[in-house]
Amino acid sequence: MANSLWFTGICDDMLQKLALWYQVWPQGQPFKDAEFLHLDGRVERVVTQHEVHVPWTKLEFEHLIRILQAVRPKWALTADLERVLPGFDRARLITGNQRLIAMRSYHEDVKEILEGRDRCQGWQ
Repeated sequence: MANSLWFTGICDDMLQKLALWYQVWPQGQPFKDAEFLHLDGRVERVVTQHEVHVPWTKLEFEHLIRILQAVRPKWALTADLERVLPGFDRARLITGNQRLIAMRSYHEDVKEILEGRDRCQGWQ
C-alpha cells in the first residue's frame, strides 16, 4: 500500500526537501536536550532534537503527512507534523509559493523517512 503513495513529481520534489532537512539538521537550533550518563560516571547534557527551517509547498507537506499516516500512524513525528499543518499558511512565505516550516525532530527520524522511501512496506 505504501509504495502506491509515492508519485513521480510531487514526491520527487518532497524527497529533495527531506534530503535538505537531513543534511542541515546538525546546524539547526538546539530544540531539546537530555542528560546522558558516561561509562566513567559523568553526566552530560546532549542535544537530541534540532529545529531546522525547511521550505515546503502546502501540497508537498500534506502529502508527506499522508504518507506518514499510512505507514506510521502512531509515530510521534506524524502527530507533530499533523499539528503543524493547520498553521501552515501563517508560516513565512518565500519564493515558489513555499513556506518556511520549523521542523523539530530527532536526526534518526529524518533518516528513517529517507530510508523508508526505499522500503515503505517495512514501516510499522
